[in-house]
Amino acid sequence: MNNDELVINAIYQELFIENVAMYSGRLSRIDDPSSNLGVFGKTRKIYSSLTDDEKKTIIDLIKIIIADTTSVLLGTIDGTHIPNNIDGDFELFYKNEQIQGDLQDYFLELVETNNSL
Repeated sequence: MNNDELVINAIYQELFIENVAMYSGRLSRIDDPSSNLGVFGKTRKIYSSLTDDEKKTIIDLIKIIIADTTSVLLGTIDGTHIPNNIDGDFELFYKNEQIQGDLQDYFLELVETNNSL
């Protein structure tokens, strides 16, 4: 596995496995002391009143948001997505090796291969 794929696998693991599990777990906790605090507490209160199918839909929406946001960032680094007012190139290195160009493709392939959405 090359460094591009190594980095993207690590990012995918953290976002789709660890973070989605963390959000799902925190939303499901009844005894969460922060349940009355801020937007997360309000969301948790709404989430707890949903059916299991509706809860799955919310988690699926979180996954879509993660995938879209990450895709934009990786596409910007790769040079395949150009946000407004960005007119230069980026260089990303890992272990002294340039790892840009295919990051977005590797990421979206992992999302698709693992049926993450």
